[in-house]
Amino acid sequence: PPDSLVLDFFADIHFGVLRLRDGRFVTNNRWKTHHTDFYQDLAANDGFERLRILDDPDRYFELWSEALARFAAYVGEHCPDTKVVVHCGFNTDELVPPGETRPVPLRSFKKGVRIDVPLANALWRRLDDHAPSTYGWDAIDLRDEGYLTCAAHPWGPFYVHYTMDYYHRFLAELDLIDLRGRLAPEDLALVQGIADAGHEHAVRYARQWTETTRAQEER
Repeated sequence: PPDSLVLDFFADIHFGVLRLRDGRFVTNNRWKTHHTDFYQDLAANDGFERLRILDDPDRYFELWSEALARFAAYVGEHCPDTKVVVHCGFNTDELVPPGETRPVPLRSFKKGVRIDVPLANALWRRLDDHAPSTYGWDAIDLRDEGYLTCAAHPWGPFYVHYTMDYYHRFLAELDLIDLRGRLAPEDLALVQGIADAGHEHAVRYARQWTETTRAQEER
């Protein structure tokens, strides 16, 4: 059993699932699954039903929460000492092009699948809020620190390909969760204070940057 297990519900927002005739579910990953003979055979024989959270949020959430309950029960039985951590992901539809200082819409820089970002993020938040509150899991939530996507990302700009500093912040938060079970209370208080100050600074900077950008656009 792993020491930590990180959950991310990106696939539920961007892909949804295929429900097969025998009741099993397969992630409807257009980048991977659609290129397989398995998928092509199913598609040719009307062998699945497509389910997307964007199409029917309540129905999808009901199925998803039932599956999450089974997952939580499995982890509790087989990995009782594993720490489950929910990564509160989000979509961003802005980036700052190389050599520029102002953000532009992602779709103006790169063509691809278009989504309703506010709606998708609201549905994603519903999943992220449900999992920790229901099962007492930890969560890493950097949604209010104002991260964008970037052209320099190894996989290119995309809704969930954040600027590279995001990943350092994520790992720092994961380290902090691990330290909570290792440090003496007085040492943990110091580390937690540093982490809280860093988060507050990031949020304040993101707000100031957004306000400045909007003011420039208005001028």
